[in-house]
Amino acid sequence: MRGYSTTFAGMFDPSVDDRPTVSSIVIPIIQRDYAQGRSDQQRVRDEFLDVLIGSLVTERRAGLDFVYGEVDSIGTLRPLDGQQRLTTLFLLHWYCASRADALDLDEPWTQFAYATRPSAEFFCEELVKHRLSPDASRPSEWITDQAWYLYPWRHDPTISAML
Repeated sequence: MRGYSTTFAGMFDPSVDDRPTVSSIVIPIIQRDYAQGRSDQQRVRDEFLDVLIGSLVTERRAGLDFVYGEVDSIGTLRPLDGQQRLTTLFLLHWYCASRADALDLDEPWTQFAYATRPSAEFFCEELVKHRLSPDASRPSEWITDQAWYLYPWRHDPTISAML
């Protein structure tokens, strides 16, 4: 087993060593729903965000432990561990790219999907197609008010937690 230190966006960079090249991330069907957005996960979420914000405003690096999984022959990473962290980083990249008016579907990090159920997979596809409005104060409210947001998604626990 071999480990590689990288960032979320950096894992999509072309390989310069024996590290596999990642072209997309698919959370496999065997994984549980995204949980860090649930109301009972407030402490976990707050601590994780504190670490991430601290690394953005200081010189400290945020080590997020490991992500373990398989990269197939076409570059799809299917994590067996690290799914919660990867999902949070995906959502933060979308938020920051939206706020910076730099959301670009050609960015490889946008190739992120949930195979746990079709609704979660479609939500991720749709999310990266739409930039958060600059005047939106609560992204979850803005998202659920958009024409592309499907009403049945309110019953998907992964989407609810992402919101």
